[in-house]
Amino acid sequence: LVRSRGLGDVYKRQGEERKEPTLAIPRSAITDIEGKACVFVKEADGFEKREVELGLVGVDRAEIVRGVREGELVVVEGVFTLKSIAMKGAMGDDD
Repeated sequence: LVRSRGLGDVYKRQGEERKEPTLAIPRSAITDIEGKACVFVKEADGFEKREVELGLVGVDRAEIVRGVREGELVVVEGVFTLKSIAMKGAMGDDD
């Protein structure tokens, strides 16, 4: 389910290879930052970058083993912009 303004819900799905439900998000929400899989989660005051552990990865969705919880909103559009802002902050640029 994708919401307006580029946010998508984290939801549980029954995995074919797993016996228990798993969390899955659109692959467009996942970005690589310094060799780690990350997503941006909507918080009350903006967005939080989170490292995630991926499980099975399909054509359009990826299983999340750790890093986000069911019901949280993840950014699925505009991820590159948020990544750029996060990387600029990590480099210590103030301008």
